[in-house]
Amino acid sequence: MSDALPPLRQELRLEAGAVRPDGSATWMLHDPVQHSHFELDPLDVALLARWQAGAREPLLAQCRADPGLPQTEVLRAHLQGLLAFLAEHRLLRAEGAEAASALATRQLASRPTPWQWLLRHHLSLRLPLVQPAAFLERTLPAVAWLGQRGAHRAWAALALLGLLLVLQQWDTFLGTAPEFLTPGGLLLMAAALSATKVLHELGHAYTATAFGCRVSSMGIHLMLGVPMLYTDTSSAWRLTVRAQRLWIDAAGVLVETGVAGLATLAWTLLPEGPLRSVAFALATSTWLLTLAVNLNPFARFDGYYFLSDWLGMPNLQPRAFALAQWWIEDTLLGHHSAPPEVVSGRRLAGLLTFATLTWLYRLSLGLGVALLVYHLFFKALGVALLALEVWMLLLKPVVLWVQQGLARGLWRGTTTRWRLLASGALLLALLGLPLDRQVEAPAVLAPTRHTPVHAPEPARIEEVLVREGQSVEAGTLLLRLAVPDLAVDDTRARITQLLQNERLDRGVADAADRGQRTVFEEQWQESQATLHALAQRRAALELRALHAGTVTDLDATLHPGRWVAPEQQLARIVDTRHAAVQGFVPQSDAWRLSRNAAARFIADDPARPALPLRLASVAEAASEHIDLRLLASPHGGPISARSDARSRAVPVVAQRRVGLEPTGAADTPTDAVQRRGLVVIEAEGVSLAGEMARRLRQLLFDELVH
Repeated sequence: MSDALPPLRQELRLEAGAVRPDGSATWMLHDPVQHSHFELDPLDVALLARWQAGAREPLLAQCRADPGLPQTEVLRAHLQGLLAFLAEHRLLRAEGAEAASALATRQLASRPTPWQWLLRHHLSLRLPLVQPAAFLERTLPAVAWLGQRGAHRAWAALALLGLLLVLQQWDTFLGTAPEFLTPGGLLLMAAALSATKVLHELGHAYTATAFGCRVSSMGIHLMLGVPMLYTDTSSAWRLTVRAQRLWIDAAGVLVETGVAGLATLAWTLLPEGPLRSVAFALATSTWLLTLAVNLNPFARFDGYYFLSDWLGMPNLQPRAFALAQWWIEDTLLGHHSAPPEVVSGRRLAGLLTFATLTWLYRLSLGLGVALLVYHLFFKALGVALLALEVWMLLLKPVVLWVQQGLARGLWRGTTTRWRLLASGALLLALLGLPLDRQVEAPAVLAPTRHTPVHAPEPARIEEVLVREGQSVEAGTLLLRLAVPDLAVDDTRARITQLLQNERLDRGVADAADRGQRTVFEEQWQESQATLHALAQRRAALELRALHAGTVTDLDATLHPGRWVAPEQQLARIVDTRHAAVQGFVPQSDAWRLSRNAAARFIADDPARPALPLRLASVAEAASEHIDLRLLASPHGGPISARSDARSRAVPVVAQRRVGLEPTGAADTPTDAVQRRGLVVIEAEGVSLAGEMARRLRQLLFDELVH
């Protein structure tokens, strides 16, 4: 190993950075050629300040003379790491033909192929469009008043007034939303969103310009193929006042919330028309997307940079990932080494949590986009993109970590190997053992027998003889109805019958009537049939219980003299002595079920005990629609469904209907109300690996081949 120190590039600049929250100073190494900057710790600065020593030992000798620096061995190890850092980021000057050739070879080797470029940039790609620095400096005086405290107070007062006025018209405000589900409404919402995003980026740009930072570019940032505007405020690293950097980070959100607040107030004051629609679009889209997207700390949006500057930790994500990797190696694998940086226990826990949540967010976002492409475009593209996301976000980091571990001798220790072996065995057990032995299904517990009470025809209530919750026996009179025309028809039919009787009696003496006796007999029989039908109508107007049970859902507005229609439900008679459970299981899990399998019903109401059941039936085919309203998502249920032209809930994922019966006493009492819950059914065990293989096989053969 050569003792000489490689020379640093002459254009590098060491500048004071922002003060950390604990009051300690920071230093930044600026590389103007590569447009990059690096935060250095005090020991790095101490070593670079003595770089003129020219060689390792003289440099270490100068450091030993400073009592504030650590021991020589610590300095030697730190110097080795600093040299590797400077070489990796091309901060050393290449001198001589050999060094220049090595640098050129390295640059050529690092140049990506088109396929490698696509792999690196399919998640994120920036396309600069304009260089707005001159425009921003020229127009800054015209908008500078927006940054004054008086403007902020005025906006806060107006926004608060708008929110208070909207709360008084909340139903009307929510009722406006469906109007924007039309093509024209969606176009207006997109235009409003685009306008606010332009203002958002201008907020960042003007604030950075006001603090003396140069905005080098503005353009489009493709995030997973979705275009978003961006503003390059990277020069803000030069600001030594942390509050100024926080203002730059928050400026875009503040501008958007300002627009949202004023649009909310405008909606309450404007009359119906296009302007009010624009105000609604600005208010809703701005409030929602500002909270959901821009303040998200797990993506590199405003929330992430604000959190990074607030904590005083530039490059927050890479540093959190590095600490997470070190913690895994140190705690789980027993490979003890110095951490990438020294942080307090509380901050370490926070950074580890942040790294985990960021990784999960990236993975879920990538998989979500892949599934979206899978459903919207041809299946092969979706499968390829899904595999790519799994490789980039899940498998590739593990492979790189293993390769780096081999280079660092991470896997040589006996303790590490035993822990790896134990972890591998545990992982194989979790993947291969059939641990999943249950199938869960949304279900409804309801009485097996319940009868609605309806009027047989339009009628008037004469008497209500029962009350809500009353127990009745079969045949109990519930309501007595009347139809005024029925009495008239009955009187007319009786008079007609009397006339026919007189004619038949007179036909014995009267020759003319005797000749028409056959006709009179037929007319008499018709009147008799009419009277019988009228008697049946009168009997039907006395509404009786068809079976024993409890009176439920009795219309509270029923009273004597009120008219009711046949389609109107007046009450229900529910037999609460018997109950059954009906539900739906995904089509993919139906093969695991067998009849008479043990199950239990867990109601949504935690106060109700679990009910033991047995599986009585499984439908042979998937259901065309979810006929249990409580279970369909359009009615607030857990099964995702969409409404068809006939307003039926069609499941998004194929479902099979299952029926279950209580296994306790023959009579399982319940209440008269349907209860929603979850059925847990004992099923054939499957392993995680087996289920993944089965789903992959189904995906490849069912979707790609057929």
